[in-house]
Amino acid sequence: SSSSSSSSSPKVAKLQVPILRLGTSRQVKPIEGEQILDYSGPVRTAGARGPEPSQLLSSLLPLPSLCKEHLSTLKTELERVEELLDMEPDCRFAMLARGRLLMALAIEGGLDALKKAEVEVAKIYQAVAELDAPRKGYYSQAAAMCTARLRVMEWLEQCEKASPSEAMQQHTPLDLSGIDLQHFPPSLVPPLLGLRSLNVSNANLRDFGALPMLRSLEELMASRNALVGGLAELKPLTRLAKTDVEGNLNLLEK
Repeated sequence: SSSSSSSSSPKVAKLQVPILRLGTSRQVKPIEGEQILDYSGPVRTAGARGPEPSQLLSSLLPLPSLCKEHLSTLKTELERVEELLDMEPDCRFAMLARGRLLMALAIEGGLDALKKAEVEVAKIYQAVAELDAPRKGYYSQAAAMCTARLRVMEWLEQCEKASPSEAMQQHTPLDLSGIDLQHFPPSLVPPLLGLRSLNVSNANLRDFGALPMLRSLEELMASRNALVGGLAELKPLTRLAKTDVEGNLNLLEK
């Protein structure tokens, strides 16, 4: 729903979205639960060609700005964590804390700072994965998501350099191939509105995940994965004209 205080005031959208939380406890036991996410923000108006790249890019960027006091606190905490890592370089909790702090501080640095932070955080997750054997898969996938977000940012930058919506109209493909995604998360959907060509080949996908939410897709390359189920899951993609799913031995073509 949306509302505004006056005719001249910008409209505000208010959404409630139920999500399912899955994970593991410190005792490596499965955790499952439901959570309701509340969102409130300005309404963005898209033209006939869909949202412009600048609008899509903003969906990947953290919205809140930090005051000087908060920035100073985060920088101080980062210095302390790095001092701890100098003494205990294999302390995975300190490594993870450093990653969180780097991402928080990157907010004020803009897109370039966020890209550098994603690269560094991916390295942190990869290192932690080697230190925490029971959760190796979890941290490896977290590192893969950093790489995926980085590629999405670079793709949106390419769209931004072209005239509005021109790059998308020319079927500029997004290449997420070779990343150990395992599934396509809903968090990647908002910045990809209007995407027409997607390559997720050799991404170790176990299922299509949120892919059917990309209603603008016309070309999907998903070969050499571990997909199960059937192509019927792609029925919502009414514009899909070309599909490559070779090498998925357990995928039914109906």
